[in-house]
Amino acid sequence: MEFWREYRPRTSTDSLAMGITMTALPIGYLHAILWVTPALYPLDERYSEEDLISHQKWRIAHWLSMTYLFVSIVADIYLVLTTDSTCKSLTLPDIPQSGWAHCPYCNHPAPPRTHHCRTCKKCVLRRDHHCFFIGRCIGYFNHKYFLLLLLHAMTASFYGIVMSYKLLVFLNGGFSLALLGTAVFPILLWMLQIVPVHPILLIATGCAMLFTVMCGGLLAMHGWNLYNGQTYWESQQKLPQTRGLLHNIVDLMGTRWWLIILCPLLSSPQPGDGMHYSSYKSKKPVSTRNQDSVNNKTARKMAKEL
Repeated sequence: MEFWREYRPRTSTDSLAMGITMTALPIGYLHAILWVTPALYPLDERYSEEDLISHQKWRIAHWLSMTYLFVSIVADIYLVLTTDSTCKSLTLPDIPQSGWAHCPYCNHPAPPRTHHCRTCKKCVLRRDHHCFFIGRCIGYFNHKYFLLLLLHAMTASFYGIVMSYKLLVFLNGGFSLALLGTAVFPILLWMLQIVPVHPILLIATGCAMLFTVMCGGLLAMHGWNLYNGQTYWESQQKLPQTRGLLHNIVDLMGTRWWLIILCPLLSSPQPGDGMHYSSYKSKKPVSTRNQDSVNNKTARKMAKEL
C-alpha cells in the first residue's frame, strides 16, 4: 500500500496512459511466446526429425530473447518510478546561490535546471518532462532509465513486427503487398478477406508498428537532446548546454553507460549531484565576458518557468 501511495498516477490522464502501458506489456509478451512463436515453429508430425530439432532450437532462442527484452522493460519502468530525481531528500540552503531560482510553490531555492512539476507537486532536478505513460517526472537521476525504456521498448516492438510479419507470410502462403497494409488497416483487410488470417494477429502487428514508430521517434528526439546536453525544455528555449558528446553521455547515463544498456539493473553512477553544473560549451564561441550574462539569462528563464 505504501508503494502504491507513493507511485500511483496523479491524474486521470496518467491513469489511462499507465493502464494502457501496463496492460499492453504482458499481453504482448504472452502473445509472442504462447502464440506467435509456436505457430511459426510448429512441432507436429508433418516435419522431419531434423526440422523438429531446428524448430525447437528456434523456439528456445526466441523465448530467451523475448524474455530478456520483457524483463529489461519491466526493470526500466521500475527504476524510472523508484529513482528519486526530486529535491525532496536534498538539504538546500536557505538563501539561493548564484544562478539559482526560487520556487514559489515549494518555497525553497531551486538549483540550476530545476523545475517544478505541478502534477507531481515537487521540484525536479534537471527536469525534462512529466511522462504520463509512467506517471512520473523524468529528471537528472532517472532520465537514463527512461532512455533505456525507450530503447528496449523500440527493440521489442520491432522484434514483434519481424516475428508477426514472418508469421503472416507463413499463414498467407507467401508475401504480398496486402500484408504491408496490415500495419494501418488490420481489421479492414481481414473483413474484406484481403488478408485471410486471424484478426488478433493483424491487430498485434499494427500495434507493434505503432509502438515502434512512437518509441523510435521519442528516442530520436531525446537522443538529439542528449547530443546537445539539453533537456526538452532547454531545447525549446534554445539554451546551449553541451560540453561534448562523451561528457553529455557520462553526465546523464553514468560512467558505465554501456553496461546498463545490456542490463539496467547494473550500477552506473553519475558524476554529478544534479545541482551543480560547470560552464557549457556552446557550438558558437561565447566570450568569457559574455558568459555571465548568458548564465543569468538562463536563470531568469528558469525562474519565469517556475
